[in-house]
Amino acid sequence: MGLRDRDWKRRYKPGENPDYLITEFLEPAIDRSMSQFRGVGYFSSSNFDSIGATLGDFVKRGGKIWMITNVEYSEKDKKAVEDGQANWGSIVEDRIEDVIETDFKGSMSEGSIILTRLLEMGALKLKVGLPRRGGIYHEKIGVFFDSEIDIDSKLDVLKKPDFLAYGGSINDSKTAWIKNYEKIWVWPSWVANRRDDAVDTLGDFLELWRDEDPTLRVLDFPEAAKE
Repeated sequence: MGLRDRDWKRRYKPGENPDYLITEFLEPAIDRSMSQFRGVGYFSSSNFDSIGATLGDFVKRGGKIWMITNVEYSEKDKKAVEDGQANWGSIVEDRIEDVIETDFKGSMSEGSIILTRLLEMGALKLKVGLPRRGGIYHEKIGVFFDSEIDIDSKLDVLKKPDFLAYGGSINDSKTAWIKNYEKIWVWPSWVANRRDDAVDTLGDFLELWRDEDPTLRVLDFPEAAKE
């Protein structure tokens, strides 16, 4: 089941079901992907509370996430990241399934624990954006691929496989995805009249990840935390 197997709407906004944005967009996108690029201008691990099981399946099949956040971490999330970074990739392959069943799928799954485990399993790479003229990194974009991706490849290579891009107002937190009134616009790369927006979003993320945007410094988390 790939990204093409779903008819993605052009725009998503809250529905009658409070979980609408999660059940109709976020979970199906994660469920059909192997690689995720996420630019989340505000991040809280609370978002993982709602999608732990879906993320667990994503990691079990070898999924990877590359994420850029701003500097505003809660103390709990900052510690979760520091713990995970200190032990990045320390969970060996034959333990991954047990960890997923324990920490991702339990009825009391906690987002900060999932955040630490994603880092410890090597499934999440994290960077922090710092505007050079002050303020905070605040955009919200994402790209989902249904294949394994080498993020160091050139844009001309990465834009060839199918991918699904989105952008909008939504923060990466449980409150934003479930309670807030938010809108996101969605661009499948295989739909002719939406491909240009998809490629532009992919190119924007790659430029940031590689610290090639002259207005934004993008640092690995340990370096950003020191500053």
